[in-house]
Amino acid sequence: MLKLREGTPSYVMDELNLRLHVLPFLGKKFLTEIAPADVEELAVQLARGGKGRKPLAPSFVQQAIRRLASVFTWTKKKLFFGDSPTREAKRPKIPKRLPKRLSDAQVVKLLSESRQWHDLFWFAATTGLREGELCAFEWTHLVLDTEEPHVLVAGSRSADTPKDFEERVVPIPRDVAEMLRRRRDSATSRYVWPGPDGEMQRRADTVYGDAFKEAAVRAGLVRGWAHACNCGHHFFAPTRRPRRCPKCPATVLPKVVRGEFTFRHLRSTYASALGNPVLAQKALGHSDLSTTMVHYYQVDAAKVREAAEVLPFAVGAGRLAATGQIHAAQQSGRGVSHARQ
Repeated sequence: MLKLREGTPSYVMDELNLRLHVLPFLGKKFLTEIAPADVEELAVQLARGGKGRKPLAPSFVQQAIRRLASVFTWTKKKLFFGDSPTREAKRPKIPKRLPKRLSDAQVVKLLSESRQWHDLFWFAATTGLREGELCAFEWTHLVLDTEEPHVLVAGSRSADTPKDFEERVVPIPRDVAEMLRRRRDSATSRYVWPGPDGEMQRRADTVYGDAFKEAAVRAGLVRGWAHACNCGHHFFAPTRRPRRCPKCPATVLPKVVRGEFTFRHLRSTYASALGNPVLAQKALGHSDLSTTMVHYYQVDAAKVREAAEVLPFAVGAGRLAATGQIHAAQQSGRGVSHARQ
């Protein structure tokens, strides 16, 4: 199955999940021997960790089980005729998190501290492109010399097609288009955002993510990389690199801090700023609106309150109740109905 999927956008995650999480527990069983109870036990073992393994969050456990389910789906088409045990097995519940976005003021702060990454972050915030799409982005994908500048999203880092295998056209604001024209005039690479060697940026998710977080630290939007020493001392640092603990001579590795802004939030910021979930779905290239709503589109609470304040029944009924006129209005309504009868 992996051999046939080699080169597809999902190949890397399929191979990693099966090799690191599924095969160590179920690799000695034939597919016909795997029961729903085995899948549930796999989920428990991955969540607990142990035997030198770190415990996995529920979302990563779900991801491993989905990869196992894809094996049964594929083999059923080829040679396996039983039902997949992953259907009956209970899966861990993933806590739902609201989509997160940067405010307009926070975007301005971030860009002011982005240094050599300013143009890339500005472009990402005004187009909503993924990291893999950005690093594979070529000058031929841009249409800048028209009244309506836009970009054709036609590929990604791991494939010649976007993640959802559907090309899409994303408009570019005129000021951003002017910035791109200036960069095009001095460009020496076919890539808009090349790596140091002029070729496609390698490890874009890490490179862009680290650059974003360093800028966010300078802008005061995040605390930085957390370091927790075995001696009990905790501290934050503005860069990812390992550091010596101030309290003891040990070298401490950085850890991810959940809940802080990441490069991905430029995408949700763009989607939410569009103000229409259907427009956001099309611009982000999602085949399903629920993906946009669950992960990227944040409803503006202030706009919801504005809409609630002007509801007809919210305005009129409240005033009638305050002045004691509801009873009188009801009585007059009854009088009119009796007269009509």
